[in-house]
Amino acid sequence: GSMAEGERMPTLRRELISSISEMRDGTSFVVAPFSSGSFPLGGKVQWRDATPSSKKWAKGAIEALTPDGGTDPSASFQEVLVMRPRPDAIYFMTDGEFDASVADLIKDMSKSVKTPIHCLCFGSAGSEELMKRIAKESGGTYHFIP
Repeated sequence: GSMAEGERMPTLRRELISSISEMRDGTSFVVAPFSSGSFPLGGKVQWRDATPSSKKWAKGAIEALTPDGGTDPSASFQEVLVMRPRPDAIYFMTDGEFDASVADLIKDMSKSVKTPIHCLCFGSAGSEELMKRIAKESGGTYHFIP
């Protein structure tokens, strides 16, 4: 629900659409938004090839996203970290605080194969320490976006 504040949601939509539109042919993506649960685009976590039609579909689905609920990314991580093939990288963005058990879950699920998780605090640095921990333990990066 906090994404409804100011320009957070329009900025998220714009940046996500831009990132997907710039993907090269031969790459794949999945978008797993979360609030109080997981709400993947298209209703399930599945790889989508970065074709013009998939990019157009993703743009429409992203434009329809609405802010709602709390900040619990655990269900999305549980879905994404069991995907096969595994993601080459994960971009995890939140504007809210979440429970430390999420960082423990990610560490436990990533014991055998580490997937770099690039963490972005957006608008609020309330979860900064956990995001830095997740980035460090996964081999990813951390950035704060005011």
